[in-house]
Amino acid sequence: MLNRGIQPIAPSSIAITGEVRTPEGKEPYVVPRALRDDELPEIVAGFRKAAENTQAAGFDGVEIHGANGYLLDEFLRNGSNKRSGRYGGSFESRARLTMEVLESVSSVWGGNRVGLRISPLNSYNSMVDSDPIGLFGWLVARLNDFDLAYLHVMRGDFYRQQSGDVLTPIRQCYEGVLIGNMGYSGEEAARDIAAGKLHAVAFGVSFLANPDLPERFKMNAALNQPDPDTFYTFGPEGYIDYPAMTI
Repeated sequence: MLNRGIQPIAPSSIAITGEVRTPEGKEPYVVPRALRDDELPEIVAGFRKAAENTQAAGFDGVEIHGANGYLLDEFLRNGSNKRSGRYGGSFESRARLTMEVLESVSSVWGGNRVGLRISPLNSYNSMVDSDPIGLFGWLVARLNDFDLAYLHVMRGDFYRQQSGDVLTPIRQCYEGVLIGNMGYSGEEAARDIAAGKLHAVAFGVSFLANPDLPERFKMNAALNQPDPDTFYTFGPEGYIDYPAMTI
């Protein structure tokens, strides 16, 4: 499927496996067009412009999305980046685009108003890397130079195809604020923060299903279970119809 007739772009011409839901039904993913090196400055400029727009709109800061098979993640991982040259091959070359984006966005906001989200193990959008621990350990050590507001790490894999402990080596390498995400209970989050493994934990799906999640954690109350069939749908169902606690 083409997006309004526009072919998607990627580091290499590798399609996501499987099918995508469209208004006309399920269709196979199309093969993206590999970006040329001389096109990448325009990509970086786009991130800078977005940062300027958010600043003009009154935001407090921005989080750069480097996870889940989106463009920066595609460049980072060698399952999707088969390039050679300045933007492919070594850890340094595959991370070059991410570093350029961080430098550009930080020049607008200052590093302490910029966060970065990564997903070393997540196979969403057909993502994989042959050495995720080595790659992301190398990456986060270099993030120390940016004085970021935080590093936001998805610790697992939606599809459970890849596993491992990425947070321990990241904590060892990264000197800044570290936020964990994915599959935490309130108890585990509190325990890991108290132990100094993390500074904070981000909750997504459980917050969607529990509008009063902090109060439920405080009271050790049961949680509503999320309904995946209502994810990414139109209308209020699955977004604003989960019940709050009755006391």
